[in-house]
Amino acid sequence: MLSRFKLLSFAVISIVISLLVVGLIMEIALRCLPVNEGLHAQPVNEDNPVLRYAPNRSSMFSKGWNFPIVNQIRVNNYGFVNQVDYDPKATTPLLAIVGDSYIEAAMVEQNKTAAAVVAAGISGRGRVYTFGSSGSSLSQYVAYAQYARDTFHPACLAVLIIGNDFDESLLKYKSEPGYHYFDERPHGKLTLTRVDRDVNRWRRLLARSALAMYIVVNLEAPQLWARLKEFYTPYSVPSQSYAGNVPARVDGTRLVDSQGAVDAFLDMLPARAGLEPSQIILGMDGNRREIYENRGDSVTDSYFDIMRRYLMRVAEEKGFVVIDMQQQFMAHFRAHGQKFEFPTDGHWNGLGHAVFARAIQDSSAYKNCFASR
Repeated sequence: MLSRFKLLSFAVISIVISLLVVGLIMEIALRCLPVNEGLHAQPVNEDNPVLRYAPNRSSMFSKGWNFPIVNQIRVNNYGFVNQVDYDPKATTPLLAIVGDSYIEAAMVEQNKTAAAVVAAGISGRGRVYTFGSSGSSLSQYVAYAQYARDTFHPACLAVLIIGNDFDESLLKYKSEPGYHYFDERPHGKLTLTRVDRDVNRWRRLLARSALAMYIVVNLEAPQLWARLKEFYTPYSVPSQSYAGNVPARVDGTRLVDSQGAVDAFLDMLPARAGLEPSQIILGMDGNRREIYENRGDSVTDSYFDIMRRYLMRVAEEKGFVVIDMQQQFMAHFRAHGQKFEFPTDGHWNGLGHAVFARAIQDSSAYKNCFASR
């Protein structure tokens, strides 16, 4: 008769083997599906000071458990999501476009991004390079502008700004490795600080597994606890309202800090980019939900709208070329009734990118950049 210890050991071994077999079957099955393969972000340190991805690599992008968004993308020779390779020795005028996941645009067909549309309009008279990564904010845009200046010497610059770019630029509120942040020194002035990022062996190993990527990226397992907590919150507790994909209300300290981040961004950007404000386009995303509800021209006191107005007002006073995407989107929606994001994702779709591209092409900075060509 088997001892209790042997029975327990047999049971444990059986469970482990069963789990391994099930895991192997799921791994094989998921390799036949468009699971997000990731972009393989590289270490960020003194030798590689800005966030980039593994270069010269094609990758499958997808979102959601049932893959409502699927897109094949390419990371170019400099580690940015772009179908065009970058040439630091080229002498034609260069428009550098900087931003976060909206400019990275992994969910958009690469020939339909704003950069691709603008580049097609130039028709060989110049170049359009993008410098973007998901999770970036105003402070990271300054770092990318400096990287573009030092490596490729752009003749003009466009920066796309979205709702969560303000407070998330401050080390006080966010400190994810791999990005630059504004950090307050004892004298009260904000300085640009890099938080280095390492890539350990386990991260590299997990990135090779379709099952692991499906759980972490497509199922968004790291955010599962927050979602469950929100789901089981009693209905009597008021839920946080949002505008521009950020909380509609913030405390006074965060608002003042966010305005300080805008001031630091506008003060640093021209020198870091090596350009005059008149050569820099600042695109400010709009409150698209207000547009769809036919309230796009109303003035609200949400955090997003307060910060939108503050950035555009100060930027115009300093001589930057400002594009208000609220007005651009509102005019197009009233004429055509088409939405500018995916049904299951808040990022711009191809139409949103096309409207932004046209606004860039209509700007004085763009026309002056390519006037003689």
